[in-house]
Amino acid sequence: MGVCMKSVTMSDAVRDKQSPETLAALGMVRMGFTPVKPPVKAKNKMTKTETKFLNEILRPREQDGEINNILFHPCNLYMQNGHRYTPDFRYDIDGDIFIVEVKGSYRLPSYRSARLAFDQARIEWPCFVWEWAELQEDGTWKTSLLS
Repeated sequence: MGVCMKSVTMSDAVRDKQSPETLAALGMVRMGFTPVKPPVKAKNKMTKTETKFLNEILRPREQDGEINNILFHPCNLYMQNGHRYTPDFRYDIDGDIFIVEVKGSYRLPSYRSARLAFDQARIEWPCFVWEWAELQEDGTWKTSLLS
C-alpha cells in the first residue's frame, strides 16, 4: 500500500504558538520571524580601574617620555600547567618590557586566582619586568615592581 500524504493546516493562532524548529520540521515558515541574536560581548574593554590607571599613571609617564608603547591586553602567556595569563598592560622602558596587572580596592573572589596566575607567569616568563598595581581605598595607587 502507498503512503498517504496529507497536507497539514493550522490556524494562525496555533501556528504562532509553535517554535521555529517545529515550523521548519513541518515545512512551514513563520512570516516576519527574525531570530534574536544574543548581544556580542566586547573584547578588550577596559574596566573603570584599568582606565583610571592608564589615565593617572601610564599616560603622564608616556607624555614625559619615560615610557613607550603602551598596549592593553597585549598577549596571552601560556604556561606549563595548561593555563594562560593575559596581562592588563605592557609598556617599554629603555628596551625592558614591563607587564602590568591592575586590581581595584575591592577584592573580588577572582583576586586570589588572578594573583596565582600572575605569580606563575612571572616565574615562567622571567624575561619581563612584572608590576602589580592596586588602587587603594583612599584613591592612591600602590605598585610593586617584581623581577
